[in-house]
Amino acid sequence: MLLTSLFEGFVDDAVTSVGLLGNGPLTAVTLYDLIPYLNPDPNWPGHYKNYYDLKIASLKRTDLLLSISGYAREECIGAIPELADRVVNMSSACNDMFRPRSGEADPVISSKFELDKPFVLSTGSLESRKNFELLVEAFGALPELLRRGRLLVFAGGADTDRIEAIQRKALEAGLAPGQLRVLGHITDAELLALYQACELFVFPSLHEGFGLPPLEAMACGAVVLGSNATSVPEVIGREDALFDPRSLEELTALMTRALTDASYRASLREHGIRQSAAFSWDKTAQRALQAIEARLAQRSAPAPTALPVSTAKPRVAMVSPLPPEQTGIADYVAELLPTLAETYDITVISDQAEVWPGPGGEQFEVKSIAWFEQNAGDFERVVYQMGNSPFHAHMPAMMQRYPGVVVLHDFFISSLMLWAEDTGFGHDAFKRALVRSHGYRALEQLAREGALASKWRWPCSYEVVRDALSVIVHSNYSRDLVAQYYGEPFREKVHLVRQHRAAEDLRCRIDARRRLGIAEDEILVCAYGFMDATKLNHVLVDAWARSGLSDDVKCRLVFVGGEDNSEYGRQLREVMARLAGSARIKITGFADHESFVTWLSAADIAVQLRTMSRGETSRTVLDCLAHGVPLIVNANGPMAEYPDDILTKLADEFEVDDLVVALRRLRADTSLREELGVRGPAYIAAVHEPHKTAAGYAHAIEGAFNAADTRRMKRSLAEFWARYPQSTADVRDAAAQSVAELVIAPRKPRLYLDLSATVRNDLKTGIERVARSLVRELLLEPPAGFDVVPAYLSEDNGVWRVRRAQRYLAAQPGFELVDSQDDIVVPASGDVLIGLDLFPDGVIAAANYGLYAFWRACGARVGFMIHDLLPITRPEFFPPWANASHAAWFSTVCANSDLLVCISQHVRDDVEALINANHPGCSAPALLVSHHGADVSASFPSAGMPEGSTEVLDAIRARPSFLMVGTIEPRKGHLQAVQAFERLWAAGKDVNLVIVGHEGWKPLPAEERRTIPAIVDAIRSSGQLGKRLFWLEGISDEYLEKIYAAASCLLSPSEGEGYGLPLIEAAKHGVPIVARDITVFREVAGAAAFYFSGTDGADLVRAIDAWLSLRERGAIPDSSALTWDTWAQSARRFGQLVTARLRAGDGEASCAATS
Repeated sequence: MLLTSLFEGFVDDAVTSVGLLGNGPLTAVTLYDLIPYLNPDPNWPGHYKNYYDLKIASLKRTDLLLSISGYAREECIGAIPELADRVVNMSSACNDMFRPRSGEADPVISSKFELDKPFVLSTGSLESRKNFELLVEAFGALPELLRRGRLLVFAGGADTDRIEAIQRKALEAGLAPGQLRVLGHITDAELLALYQACELFVFPSLHEGFGLPPLEAMACGAVVLGSNATSVPEVIGREDALFDPRSLEELTALMTRALTDASYRASLREHGIRQSAAFSWDKTAQRALQAIEARLAQRSAPAPTALPVSTAKPRVAMVSPLPPEQTGIADYVAELLPTLAETYDITVISDQAEVWPGPGGEQFEVKSIAWFEQNAGDFERVVYQMGNSPFHAHMPAMMQRYPGVVVLHDFFISSLMLWAEDTGFGHDAFKRALVRSHGYRALEQLAREGALASKWRWPCSYEVVRDALSVIVHSNYSRDLVAQYYGEPFREKVHLVRQHRAAEDLRCRIDARRRLGIAEDEILVCAYGFMDATKLNHVLVDAWARSGLSDDVKCRLVFVGGEDNSEYGRQLREVMARLAGSARIKITGFADHESFVTWLSAADIAVQLRTMSRGETSRTVLDCLAHGVPLIVNANGPMAEYPDDILTKLADEFEVDDLVVALRRLRADTSLREELGVRGPAYIAAVHEPHKTAAGYAHAIEGAFNAADTRRMKRSLAEFWARYPQSTADVRDAAAQSVAELVIAPRKPRLYLDLSATVRNDLKTGIERVARSLVRELLLEPPAGFDVVPAYLSEDNGVWRVRRAQRYLAAQPGFELVDSQDDIVVPASGDVLIGLDLFPDGVIAAANYGLYAFWRACGARVGFMIHDLLPITRPEFFPPWANASHAAWFSTVCANSDLLVCISQHVRDDVEALINANHPGCSAPALLVSHHGADVSASFPSAGMPEGSTEVLDAIRARPSFLMVGTIEPRKGHLQAVQAFERLWAAGKDVNLVIVGHEGWKPLPAEERRTIPAIVDAIRSSGQLGKRLFWLEGISDEYLEKIYAAASCLLSPSEGEGYGLPLIEAAKHGVPIVARDITVFREVAGAAAFYFSGTDGADLVRAIDAWLSLRERGAIPDSSALTWDTWAQSARRFGQLVTARLRAGDGEASCAATS
C-alpha cells in the first residue's frame, strides 16, 4: 500500500493511519517534509498538536518512507534516527505542461494581471518560512534605474492581513505604490504564463521539502535564483545561482547580476532547462518501485536459521581527550560515553596522564596511542572526536592508517594546523593543509596577507573529511560547509547527529541565587564563555547601555568566563567602567563546572551572540535551554537552526537596536520568560536526549563499518601499512596522500591545466599569454568542487607522464610559497587534463606512448583548447610542412579528447567542419566555446621598463600612433602595414607605426619562413625606424600597458586569427580599432571597429586616410562599445563549461557535440 498523503485529514474528508490494525500489508508513505515537527507553531491549538503527534506515531510504524528529496531524507533521519534504514529518496518532478514559451506572451499577463513592465516573480503562500520579506527588501535595495522600470510579483494564496503586511513592507523598502503585485490564487495555466514571461524568478525560502516552484520555473526557461537552504540547492543544481536566505546584501547583488549580466542570464536559462530535464516522474516512479520491491523482498525473506547469538557488544576505540583536559570536547565525550556504552564496549584512546571519572562517577577504560597501534586489529570500529586544538594534533595521522568515523566538532581546524607548524609538531603542516584542502590560491593568500588571515579564511579540514569513513556533525550548517568547500559528493558521507544534552533539575534556582547573593526581584542577565570579539561582547555592552537596563538598579549583567587580555578586552573593560551602574556589571573570570552551573541555574536571561562561525555548535546554548534560561541568540551558523519559539532569535547581522528591543522585552515580560523557560527544557528532551544522540551515533557507525566499500577500503589500507617500512613522518605523510588518491572515495577531482610549451620556453606569444591568464584566474577561483593544478607533459627516458608545474608556479608573483618539486601526477576518476597552449610534437609523442589512453582508462577526461586551425585552413601563411604537422596534431587531439574548448565561434565552426569532412559519423569530442579576457595584468604579468622607454612613449603620444601587437608572422599583415606607412610618410602624413612583437620562427631556415625575412628587412631598412617607426621586441606586460594607453589606434591587418586578443585589449584601454574585415574580427568587435579590405599597401593607405578623416570629425567607431570580459570572467566561464560537461557525462557527447 502506498499512502501519498499521511498528514491529510485534519480539515479534509480523509482518515489515514499506519499499523493500528496489526500486521497488514507493506505500507509505504510519501515523505514531503517534517517542517511542523521540527518547527512547531506555538499558536497551534492543542487538538491539532495531538492530531499531528498521532501522525508522527503512524510515520514511525510505516515500513518504507519515500522522500521527495535527499534533504528531506537526511532531515528525517536527523529528527527520527530510528527511521534511518527505512527512508529512501525517490526525488520529485514537475508537470510536463511547464515548458518554454514558443510564441507570443499569454495575453493573461497584460489583460488580467495588468503586468505592463518587466517583472521579478516569486510564488508560494505568504508564510514566514517563504521569506518573501527578504525578497521585498532586496528588490527595494536594487539600484534605482533597475528597480524603477520593474514590478515585483507574488503569486500564491494569502489572507488579507498578510497581504496588507507585505504591502506595508514594500513601501518601507522603497517600492512605489503598486510596484508590488500580490496576485493570490491562480490557475496552472496562469502560473505557466507567469513563469514564461518573468524576467527573473527568485525563490528565497528558508525551509522546503523539495522546492517545486524553481523546478517549474527552470522548465519554462526562466532565469532562476534560489536560497542555499535545505532542499533548494539540489533542485537548482548550480552554486552561483544560490544565495544565503538571511543575507540582504547577497540576494541584492545576485539579483543585480541576474538582471544586468546577459551572459550570466543566458547561462542560467540554459542550465535551468537542462537541470529540469534531470527530474522526471518516470525516474521518480522507478525509484519508488525499486524501493518498494526491495523492502518487500526483505520483509518476505524467510527467517534465518537460529544461530548462537553473541551477547558481547561491538568494540569501539574512541580517540578523544577526557576531563580534566581543558577542552569542551573532553566534557562532551565524558557525558556521551555512559549512554553510548549501552550499545558498545568502548576503550578510550588518549595519552593524557590523568583521567577523571564521568559525571555519574563512571570509570572509563583508557589506553595509550602506542597500545592502540599494537592492538588496532582488535577494534572493528574506531571513532575520532576531532576539534581545532592541540588536544587533537595526533588524530589526522592516525586516521590515515586506522580510518574511522570522525565526529567533526569544528569544521575549521586551521588553528590546529598553524599550531602544528609553528611548534614543529608537523613540518609545514599549515602550508600543506592549505594547499591540499584549498589549492594554490590559499598559498597565494598566505603569501599576501599572512598566517592569521589565512587561518580565518580557510578550514584546512579536507584530509580529515576525505580520510573519514563517515563524518558526524551536529548541525546542517556544518554539513553545508563540507559541501561548500569540498564539493557535493562529500555531503553523502556527512551525518547529522544532534548534540546530546540531559535534562536538568530546575529546582535549584533559589539555592543558586542565594549562594550568588542575587535577590529574588533582581534580573540577572548572563553571557557565558570566554570573552572575545567573535562573541560580540562589545555589542551586548552597547545594547545594555542603550536599553536602560544599565540604569535599572534591579538589573545585573555578568560575563561568566575568562577575560580577554588583548586590546579588545582592555577597551571593553574601559567602556564598562564608564557606564552608569558599572558596579552591577561583572566578569567572573574562568568558571569551573560547579560555578558555571550555579550561574546557569541563577540566570533570568542569557545572551549568546556569535559572528564568524567556523561550524562549531555552541554547547552553552544547549546548557541554557536545558536549565530553562530564556535565551537571546543571533542566527549565526548553527544557531540559526534552533526553532524560533524556544528562544529569541535575532538576525545573523543584527542591529544593536534589535538587541535593545529583545532585552527590554524579556526584562518586562515575565510571562514570556516563564513560557521560554518551559519550552527550552521541553525542546532539549525532545531533540537532544542522550539516547537519541547515541542512536544517531550507532546509525552512523554501523552504516560506515558495515558497507562493502568501506570494508574493502579498510582491508586495502591495512594491507598497505602492514607492509610499509619504518620511515620519517614526512615520508609516511607523502605515502598516505598517494594511497588516499588511489583508495579513498570520494575525493576532490582535479582540473589539470597543461602548460607544456609555456613552462619550457615562455615566449610570451598570444597563446601563452592566454594560457598564463587562464591558469592564474582559475587558481584564484577554481570551479566549484574542483582543485586546479598547473601541469606539463614530461618525457623521462622514453616514458611520457604528466607532472605538476610547481617549479614554474613558484616563480610567478604571489605563489612563491609553492613547493618547487614537480611531482608525477597519478590520474583518478573525475579528473580532467586540458592542454591550454600549443605543444604539438609532445602531444603526438605522448599520445603514441599511450598517455592519454591511460588517463581515460583511469576514469579521467582529456581535453584541449583550440586556438585556431590556420596551418590547415590557410597553409600559405605557414612553413611548407606545417599543414601536415598541424593536421597530425589535430587528428591526435580529436582521437584522444573528450572535449575541445574553442576560443571563438569562428574556430568552433572550423573545427566542426574539419571533423565532419575528415571523420564523418565518428564519435567526436564535445565542442565548447569560451572567449578570452582582456586585462593583461591578470596573466602573471611581467614587469620592467627598458632604457629609453620614456622617450619612446613621448614620441608615441606626440602624433597619431597606430599600434600593432603580435608576433611577426606572414599572416599578421606586417609587410602590408610597413609598405602603407612608407607611402603615408612620403605623402607628408605625420603618424607613427608601433610594432610590438618578437620576430617569429627564428630557428627555421630562411626559405621556410615565408615573408618574415622581407618584413624584418622592410622594418630595419626604413629611414623612419626610431623616428616614426618603432619595433619593440620582447617587452614586459607593464611596458605594453603603457603603450596601449599612449596609442591612438590599434591596427590589426591580420589575414587569419583564432580570436583577436589585441582587439579586446585595445577596447579595454579605450583605444579605437582599425581591423581587416575577417569573420572572427566581426565576431569579436562587431560595430566597435573600423574595417578595411584588400592586401595591397595602397588599400591600407586609403583605409588609414579614411579613418584619420573620420577622427577629425569625431565619427570613428567607438571601441568602448565592444563588450569584453576580464580574465577572471573568462576563466569562470571556462571552468563552468568544462565542469558542466564533465558532470553531464560522456553519454551526451556525439559527433561535434556543442555547448
